[in-house]
Amino acid sequence: MKYVNSLTFVSFFLISFITNSFAQNCVLSMAVSSTPVTQLSPADIDFEHFESRNLLFTANIMNPSSDEIQARIGGTLKVDLADGTQFDNAVTFLTVFFPVRANGTKIITNLNIGKQADIKLEDYSYADEAKKRFQDIALSTGKFPAGTYRFILKLYCQDVAEPIQTIEITFVLQNLSRIELRSPRNNDMTNEFPFFEFFYEGDRADIIVAERTPDQTREDAITRSPAMLKCVLNPNQNFYLYGEPLPFCTDLYRPLEQGKTYVWRIISKSRSIGGSDIELPSEIYQFTVSSSLLGGPESILLIRLEEIFGQKFKSIFNEIKENGLTPGIIYSHNNQTMGLSELLNLINELRDIENVALTLE
Repeated sequence: MKYVNSLTFVSFFLISFITNSFAQNCVLSMAVSSTPVTQLSPADIDFEHFESRNLLFTANIMNPSSDEIQARIGGTLKVDLADGTQFDNAVTFLTVFFPVRANGTKIITNLNIGKQADIKLEDYSYADEAKKRFQDIALSTGKFPAGTYRFILKLYCQDVAEPIQTIEITFVLQNLSRIELRSPRNNDMTNEFPFFEFFYEGDRADIIVAERTPDQTREDAITRSPAMLKCVLNPNQNFYLYGEPLPFCTDLYRPLEQGKTYVWRIISKSRSIGGSDIELPSEIYQFTVSSSLLGGPESILLIRLEEIFGQKFKSIFNEIKENGLTPGIIYSHNNQTMGLSELLNLINELRDIENVALTLE
């Protein structure tokens, strides 16, 4: 009996040694590239039931040896939604084995994997909770909810249980459904240099300002050509002082006039799979330039300060009005000169801080 146990142990040791040796000697390697996207559709991850037409990732599998080697790819999709919901194994899949020729490469994309594709699936799982959550939203929007989607791809050699290489690629999806126009509010009165404040979720955005005549609807006015202003905003820009330079404009800045009414909107843009843009336009707000609010661009500084700090420092603003004080034209922060637009952005950041002191000098 002792002899049998010893033989069993030796056999197990030899099998383990041979397997580990093969794993260490498997010379395949994999390089993965991904397409930058901020939107996904159900077909892009459901390899078993749909034929995706959008390129997500490309795996380049290299075989430097003189022998053909059988390989396969496994994958796991982990999801962290913007609302905090997590799915560690939203989707898992494992392909059948495919050959990688000697001294050659094998290129695999997500388009090659699936029931109707070149490389079939040996195993596929789509977690019920994840499927229900994704499909409930996708049915109404056609896209998956905002969050971080991580594909973990694993390369396997034949007869080796453990993956020989693991690579992770990440997609950060955005929700284009949220876009807000904060200032000027609808039907506001402004001076000739309105300060626009807005919020959007997207890669970038355009701002459009156009004149509205009494016989026009807002929709007609916003498509008027040329517009007063039609420009691409800077990345992550949520504020704009009318007249400040912007990186790219279809219609350049034109001065606003007293007594006239104008419309404005923000168009949020996000890159979809395949490289095209998904656009979401905001509502169309209108404002009127009033002769009672005349003043240069600097006057917006006092208006903005009073909007944010007027209740807390009422005596300071009363003193400014009683003495007819106006701000200077040179601004600095930490001994560094800054423009008016930069100063207004800084003021907007300060509004959410409780312990702010305001003094008049």
